[in-house]
Amino acid sequence: MSEFEVHSKETAPTESAQHLATAEKAYGFIPNLLGVMAESPATLGAYLSMGQQFEQSFFSAVERQIIMLTTSRFKTLSNYVNHVAGTPLDDVFATQAWVPIVD
Repeated sequence: MSEFEVHSKETAPTESAQHLATAEKAYGFIPNLLGVMAESPATLGAYLSMGQQFEQSFFSAVERQIIMLTTSRFKTLSNYVNHVAGTPLDDVFATQAWVPIVD
């Protein structure tokens, strides 16, 4: 398995370092995901731009968080099921009780 360097502002390419400084100011730290993406300034810039666009969507702050957490959970589950367990996703979802979230 490949290992990726988690860049800091000091080790990242110049263009990425600017993005990391902005992220650190916004979050109070630099998330590892952004540190890894910093290897490619274009990738990091595109990811951050997508996040900015999502922030401007019509979803409320709570709805945006729910969407991000659900997407993260689905992606993690999908990776586990497909690459480790070999179980079709439909079988996994059939065993879960999906309860609507009440505002």
